[in-house]
Amino acid sequence: MIDNLKSWCFLVSRNPYLDYRTVVAPNFICEAGIGNILARVTEGDITEQGTAFYREILYSKAAEFTIIYRIIEATAENTGIDGNGCLKDSVGREISLIEGLVFQGLLPNIVVTEQNLEAAHQQVISYYREFWESLTRISIFPSELIEYIEPSGQSLNLIKLTAYVAGEKQQLSLPQKGTLELNYGSWKIIDKNIDEKIYNNEEVASLAVFPDSETFAARYDCDIVVWKISEKEPISKFSGTRKPLGGFLTPIVVNSTGELIATAMIEGFDENKIKLYNLKTNDCKDLGTQGQFKRVKAVVFSPDSKIVFSASGEKIKLWDAECEGIERGELSDHSDDVRCLAVDSNKGLLASGDRRGYIKLWKISNKKAILTIQPDQFPINSLAFSPDGQFLVSGSDGGAIKVWNVKTEKEYPVDWKQSQPINCVAFSPNGSLIATGCDNTIIKIWDLKNPQSSPICRLKEHDKAVTAVVFTPDGKKLISGSKDGTVRVWRPVQ
Repeated sequence: MIDNLKSWCFLVSRNPYLDYRTVVAPNFICEAGIGNILARVTEGDITEQGTAFYREILYSKAAEFTIIYRIIEATAENTGIDGNGCLKDSVGREISLIEGLVFQGLLPNIVVTEQNLEAAHQQVISYYREFWESLTRISIFPSELIEYIEPSGQSLNLIKLTAYVAGEKQQLSLPQKGTLELNYGSWKIIDKNIDEKIYNNEEVASLAVFPDSETFAARYDCDIVVWKISEKEPISKFSGTRKPLGGFLTPIVVNSTGELIATAMIEGFDENKIKLYNLKTNDCKDLGTQGQFKRVKAVVFSPDSKIVFSASGEKIKLWDAECEGIERGELSDHSDDVRCLAVDSNKGLLASGDRRGYIKLWKISNKKAILTIQPDQFPINSLAFSPDGQFLVSGSDGGAIKVWNVKTEKEYPVDWKQSQPINCVAFSPNGSLIATGCDNTIIKIWDLKNPQSSPICRLKEHDKAVTAVVFTPDGKKLISGSKDGTVRVWRPVQ
């Protein structure tokens, strides 16, 4: 029996105009400024009667908590919205309600019934009706604490999802005996037999890491290879049909659940085919074709993984990730080739950088450009949002590393520059560190809290240009790829 347990209700959904987002969240999560985390950590299909999803959220700014939720169709009948049957958005897609309870702490033995979730539904649905009419982003509705009384009825069958690591575990200022603290100012390769991967001696074009922090994918010539960090040999591979002319290889991206990989491959008469690989089924979808001769320079998923954005030439295309051959729109405000993309799942923003040095911020929900900046006149090679969406970092051909405060639209006063082109940038999971990879073979790690300082460390193991850097979601590893054909795994020194 669990006594005096407190709970809050929450809701994630969309309306005719706005895509999936957190609509209702506990007040303690809203106050911590991380309400949108609920939209990131909820996943799955429509739940069967008698079942619900269970997930633990570790090391968030609002402390650790547990969510239990169901996914049901949003209908006119269960929402009180005029009409009949399942509600649909403006392009005809059916809408779901992701609703449930949040408990503070980790509760592996919690008992929850259908009546508990139905009570949560009744609390959030009035907020959903208000959200239904919104044309633009609205603030998350905070839910108030309610006392949870352990039910005596039949417990739901809880489907346990992998715990979501939202940040880094906080160490005590005076560690207890036996506690090891990580020194993030010093990283190294611990064991080259494990921490170095080579595939056919081919150059590494890009990397993408999976949510489990132990799996990553690497893009080589016309192959995408999936590795486990702890294993020497690849665990799976996807291949294209032709080697691209001109040497440019489209980067890869993994969606938030780790089930899908998106990229572009060359097929037919030099056609850029937008590809979506499903790691569970090993299936491949052709989402569409974007032009000839001009390469697809970047791909990213929308926050809910329903859309794949691809950039080729001056245009950014939106492809339906659930169906083959369906284009959902186009963004065409750039006047030169778009070279990189990044998505912020917190605010529903897309960032794009082009060859003339311009960066644009787009509102995904209405496909409108809301900000244009030009840090310098060199091509923008890489963009990354901080995990909380507060900052955007860019790396350019001129060697400049620039950071913007997204909320204020002001440049953050960093004084960071390298003498050669910056090929890749990445934020650490806690948003305090930025890693950069350069043509000079050196990886540098910068501390955002000390914007005028030199890098806190330099990593020198690659023999050629560094093409990719990614932090694992748990913050315990940095993975880098290079034109020297190696992938290397770096760990903070203990």
